[in-house]
Amino acid sequence: MQTVVITGGTSGIGLATADVFLKNGWNTMLIGRDAEKGMQVERHLGETYSPAQVAFIQADISKSSEVEHAKQITLNKFKTVDAIVNNAGIVIHGEVHETSEEDWDKIFDVDVKGTFLISKAFLPTMIEQDHGSIVNISSVSGMAGDRAMVAYNAAKGAIINMTRAMAIDYGKNNIRVNVVAPGPTNTPLFHQGRL
Repeated sequence: MQTVVITGGTSGIGLATADVFLKNGWNTMLIGRDAEKGMQVERHLGETYSPAQVAFIQADISKSSEVEHAKQITLNKFKTVDAIVNNAGIVIHGEVHETSEEDWDKIFDVDVKGTFLISKAFLPTMIEQDHGSIVNISSVSGMAGDRAMVAYNAAKGAIINMTRAMAIDYGKNNIRVNVVAPGPTNTPLFHQGRL
């Protein structure tokens, strides 16, 4: 049975993605920061599919020690990782003069550094297997500017170019790296009423 790791997998696009993988018989490891919510989602999906098929790990993907811990738990439970969906992300609104250094760092830590650290952690397993697939979730905001979203735009643009570089680097290992750039989606991150 194949295994996927999904960051930000307890709500929105990540949860919908987990549902698709589970329907198709994949083992699914969800990574998120909210332990209570994560355990609720794990129970719900386990009841819908199979408890042996789904698990949740609480981790801050911007911290390498927590990512390494998540990797060890994943490999101990499922033995392998065949796909990664780097979905976790945050948004903070503001023009440049309104955006604090702390908020800028927060968005880049989760959206960009988190994608880097999760990929870095699991790529050696994929290289050893000589196969794998990584999907990085960016946004149309990474391809064009939005009003008062400069940090988010910059982070999502970085993910698009990081994906290009990763695709070039890991094609030789039969590892596909792609980016998905959704438009506004009615999720907890972007409620349609706000758009």
